[in-house]
Amino acid sequence: MEVIRLTPLLTPQGRLTLATADDAPELEAATAERLYTPFFTTKVEGMGMGLNICRSIMELHKGRLWFEQNPEGGTIFRFSLPVAAT
Repeated sequence: MEVIRLTPLLTPQGRLTLATADDAPELEAATAERLYTPFFTTKVEGMGMGLNICRSIMELHKGRLWFEQNPEGGTIFRFSLPVAAT
């Protein structure tokens, strides 16, 4: 699996959104449904907590973490956080 790009975007609503895409096979529906579930993993090793923890951290900071299927193949993961006024 190769990460294809990391794309930042500042939205008009004052949110920083980052997206990264990979070229892995498309997520199966059953996997996609449980992806953020604690202790769910598709790997031989690991605890299955990584994405669950990441999403919790994003939400704690009024952000969001989600994924979508990449029309070019693979998956796009996105996260968005509010930008603090300086």
